[in-house]
Amino acid sequence: MEKEILEFYNALKQTREKCPWARKQTLLDHLDELKDEIEEVKKAVKNKDDENLKEELGDVFMDALFLLVIAEEYGF
Repeated sequence: MEKEILEFYNALKQTREKCPWARKQTLLDHLDELKDEIEEVKKAVKNKDDENLKEELGDVFMDALFLLVIAEEYGF
């Protein structure tokens, strides 16, 4: 799985470079995105919605990894 995560990380870095919306995102902007996705995870858990939970956990993972990409640009 490590290889797949690294490939996904590299894809997010490319997205950051090529996509105007992604380039404009700051750490604080994207933290808001992550917060929204975490709320969706909470709803899925409360509703016992396994399929939606899988999707939302994937979104949380993507947003957290994208925050890492942004943070590295800021020297963290």
